[in-house]
Amino acid sequence: MSPPRFITPLLLCAALMLCPAIAQAAQTRAELAAARTLLEQRLAAVPGRVEIELRAPQATLPECLEPEAFIPGNPNLIGQLTVGVRCVSPSGATTTRYLRAMLRRFAPYWVADRDIDAGALLSLSDLERREGDLSQLPGRLVTDPAQLIGQQTVRRINRGTALLEGMTRAPSVIQRNDRVEVRAEGNGFTILTEGVALEDAALEQRLRVRLASGSVVGVTASGANSATLSR
Repeated sequence: MSPPRFITPLLLCAALMLCPAIAQAAQTRAELAAARTLLEQRLAAVPGRVEIELRAPQATLPECLEPEAFIPGNPNLIGQLTVGVRCVSPSGATTTRYLRAMLRRFAPYWVADRDIDAGALLSLSDLERREGDLSQLPGRLVTDPAQLIGQQTVRRINRGTALLEGMTRAPSVIQRNDRVEVRAEGNGFTILTEGVALEDAALEQRLRVRLASGSVVGVTASGANSATLSR
C-alpha cells in the first residue's frame, strides 16, 4: 500500500524548515571548533588537566566562512573569558563574533600540614599536596612547591590553609639589631666598618644600618651579617 500523497509535501516542508537550523548548527560548530583549537594551543604548556566549555551564540547569524579565533586583551587563562571569532560572510564582509568560555584547570596546590609560626623556614614536611579546580580557588595560589621550600613565612599560617603568594619571602640573612659588617669599595681601595641593622633583609635586599658615628646609611645585604654600601 503506497503512502498518502499528502505525506510527501509535509516531509518536504519539514525538511525546508529544518535546513536553516542545520546550517546554523554547522556554522556554529565551525566557530566553536576554531575557538577550542586556539584555547587548546594556548593551554598546551599549562600543567594539570584543563576542561574547556564553550557557549554558542544565541542569535541566528550569517554563515561564518574561514573562522579565525582570537582572545581579546591578555586575560588570565582560567575561569570565564571571551573568545572572538573573525568571520567572512558569503558576501565577503568581515564580521567578528564573541563566544563565552569557561576554563577549569585541575592541578595540585599546597596547604599547611600543621600550624606554622611566623618567621619559620618551610620544608616539604610542612606542606600537604591537594588537587582541585584552580578557577574556584584564590588566584595567587602557589602550585610549585619549589617556590615554598626554604622560604620564610611572614605571618602565622594555620593548618589546612592554602599557601598563597605573599605568605612567604626569601629568608633574612640580616635581622634587626644584628651587628653588620659594611664594605665600601672604590677605585683601588676598600673600607670596612660596622653598624647595627635597623631592619631585616634578605639577600640582595636594601636595608638601613646605623654606623658607630651615629649616621644612618643605606646598604645592600650581601650575606650573613654583611652588606655593601649602596651608591
